[in-house]
Amino acid sequence: MSRNAESGFTLIELLVAMSIMALGLSVVTTTLMRRGSNFEARKIAREIVTLARETRYRANHEGRPGTLIFDSTERTLSNEAGRLLNLPEPFQVEMESAASAGSGRIAFYPGGISSGGQVRLTSSQIEIVVKVDWLTSHIDMVEVSP
Repeated sequence: MSRNAESGFTLIELLVAMSIMALGLSVVTTTLMRRGSNFEARKIAREIVTLARETRYRANHEGRPGTLIFDSTERTLSNEAGRLLNLPEPFQVEMESAASAGSGRIAFYPGGISSGGQVRLTSSQIEIVVKVDWLTSHIDMVEVSP
């Protein structure tokens, strides 16, 4: 055999290498797709935290109560300042308020306290709870295993 024939790759070697690359790419794609849903849930949860903090800030600085309002039929979360957050369809969203069960409202008061409660964001892969402490109005985001 000549030197040129020995220095190249055979068709079988190329097919094996391409098969390994395709398998690796499919694993990476599946992992990224799964994480994409989790990323979206975390993004929405951070937006809920931001809206709650904005409502708390307004209550403290304007000297009047502010309310975080959940509308389950419209799938929105809003405050009295007119800020509206649309909650996408693939996620289940529930709000529990310590003060008024089933009302879908968390109130923030000027003294730094609130009615307390939580917003639960759930998908098939992840569950995130945004908690509002009634005594301190501290807002926290916690991931829970589904």
